[in-house]
Amino acid sequence: METGYYEEITLIMSRLEMGGSFAFSGKQIRSVSHTSAISAAGWRYCSIFMMAGMNSAATVIRMQTAPPNTYQTRTPSQSDTGPAIGKLRSIIASHSKAARICEAALEDVLSTLSAGEAKERQICNRLASAVLNLGGEVTSIEPLVLSGPNSASPHGRAGERQVRTGDILLFDFVTTVNGYYADFSRTFVFSKKPDKRLHAVYSVVKAANEAGRAAVRPGVTCQDVDRAARQVLVDAGLGPNFIHRTGHGLGLDVHEEPWIVEGNEMRLEEGMVFTIEPGAYLDGWGGVRIEDDIVVTKDDCESLTTFSRELRVIGEA
Repeated sequence: METGYYEEITLIMSRLEMGGSFAFSGKQIRSVSHTSAISAAGWRYCSIFMMAGMNSAATVIRMQTAPPNTYQTRTPSQSDTGPAIGKLRSIIASHSKAARICEAALEDVLSTLSAGEAKERQICNRLASAVLNLGGEVTSIEPLVLSGPNSASPHGRAGERQVRTGDILLFDFVTTVNGYYADFSRTFVFSKKPDKRLHAVYSVVKAANEAGRAAVRPGVTCQDVDRAARQVLVDAGLGPNFIHRTGHGLGLDVHEEPWIVEGNEMRLEEGMVFTIEPGAYLDGWGGVRIEDDIVVTKDDCESLTTFSRELRVIGEA
């Protein structure tokens, strides 16, 4: 690596992070998302770790002189040294700590619930407070707490609905550590053992989550992971009820590449961090989602979220 180029690029990244801009080859670059603009400018041979705001924690962009509008990606090897590798490890550690905070906050809130006294908004507020008390950072994204038929809306908002015995209760929320996101969902049943329908739907979503995680390894395409999870729901007759992509990347943004969705032929690389979050949503009844945060490893993957995926009764009298 040519140190001069590395230092120059990291200086530019720092300037962009602080709200500045950088003019290069007639292009006014104003944000760290303009990686393509920088690479398209045809910088001569250099390699940099895309840190300080780049989408994938472990992505390395190699920009070459010819052809000028192309670049290729690789992942760091054991021989890579210097501050960049340390930064990458720090990024993964931040994602992991954020995930642990989410899990601990959820458990804290679940332990306070009792039958007949909770509204969605009250639970949402408790969860937000628990995240902050445990060291999570403030974000603009409000926790999603949806009960009963409201849980059939995958992107709903907590309201004044009273949580009732037998309700599905779906949680989806985020936090950050050092700016890096965790995004986490679990689904429960409130104060009553699940009926056959909930048990059946939940079992299929859980199997889809397992299939998605099992498909993750370097070299696999994003759409292959989506297909692995989605096929489980299709086979169970719930394909039409899975109405969003299987996952999305996590970094300094909560939604970014890699998009785990049909049609995305991007290949997974070691160090990528993203969600696996299959769900099934039935209007007038409710919805189930199980979301985990995944990091691609050398051979397969590791789940940064370890909270139980078993269907659990909460708020028992």
